[in-house]
Amino acid sequence: MATRIRLKRLGRKNRPFYRIIIIDSRKRRDGAAIEEVGWYDPILKKEKNFTLEEDRILHWLSQGAQPTDVVKNMMTKTGLSHRWHLMRLGLSDDEIEKNMQKWQLDRELTLKHREEKELEKSVLKKKEAEKEKEVEEEVKIAIESEGAEDSEEELIDGTDDGASKDEETEAVEEVSDDKSDESDESAEETDAVDTNAEDSEEELIDGTDDGASK
Repeated sequence: MATRIRLKRLGRKNRPFYRIIIIDSRKRRDGAAIEEVGWYDPILKKEKNFTLEEDRILHWLSQGAQPTDVVKNMMTKTGLSHRWHLMRLGLSDDEIEKNMQKWQLDRELTLKHREEKELEKSVLKKKEAEKEKEVEEEVKIAIESEGAEDSEEELIDGTDDGASKDEETEAVEEVSDDKSDESDESAEETDAVDTNAEDSEEELIDGTDDGASK
């Protein structure tokens, strides 16, 4: 009989739960299981979200049952795949146990190294986030400083424009005053010319009168 070791879905729509079952591969997917050999809960944390009945799984493996990829992954995490490999090599129980103890130590070191690496990544990510925040603050301060400098320059330019306008106004007023002075001087010269002309005319008249009397 061709058998498979696979998952069978149970639970609600948004709350899946799986049984690990032995089933005839020729039956439909939702057919009756021959035996239940564990469970899998994807909601729980990793390494603690499944259990396997190792003795029964080893029994069915010896009967030719084929596990699915998901079940193989679980067997690898628990060391069951390694145990099955040692059994197929024909090692004694003592040799298998010694090898399994070594595998367990290596597994613990691997998990520890993985946790340390994840912690380093977390710390590095936190430092990068803090550095990015500092850069953003520096850019923000630089932008605000540039804005303040631009406002100050605009204020200075406005003051210079006002001063220039005042100077232009003063220059216009000076020119107007000069023109007024020139007009006054011209008027005085005209008056002087008129006065001199009147005096000459009077002298001429007086001279004529004196001649007539003679």
